[in-house]
Amino acid sequence: MSQEARLHTDNRLLAALPTEEYERIAPYLEPVELGSGQILYHSGQPLDYIYFPLDSMVSLVAQMAGGAEVEVGVTGFEGVVGLPALLGVEKSPHMNMTQMPGGRSGRGLRRSGRSWGAGARSSK
Repeated sequence: MSQEARLHTDNRLLAALPTEEYERIAPYLEPVELGSGQILYHSGQPLDYIYFPLDSMVSLVAQMAGGAEVEVGVTGFEGVVGLPALLGVEKSPHMNMTQMPGGRSGRGLRRSGRSWGAGARSSK
C-alpha cells in the first residue's frame, strides 16, 4: 500500500468516500503535523483550511458570555475539522485546538477552505 493510500485510509471519512470522489480531492490534500495544543482556528477568524485528523484529536471550544471556555465537541480520525467552510461560512464559530496525550504531535491532512468548491464539487 502506498503512503498516499495509507494516509487516505487513516481518516475514516476520507476512507468512506467512493474512489472517484476521493481521487477528485486527493491532489489538494496536504500532509501536516498537528502539534499538541496547536490552535487551528480562533473564534471569529477565517477558516483558511479544512483538516482531516489521522491520529490526533481536535477540541472545539466555545467562549461563554462571561468569558469562560467550554469544550463543545471533539473530532478525531473519524471526521473533519472546519465543516462550516464546506457550508459557505467564512469565519470559525469556535476555537479549534489539537489535544494530544503526552504533548506529542499528531498527523493530519489539510485542504484550503477557501478553494474547496474548486475540486470537491462536480458539475454533473
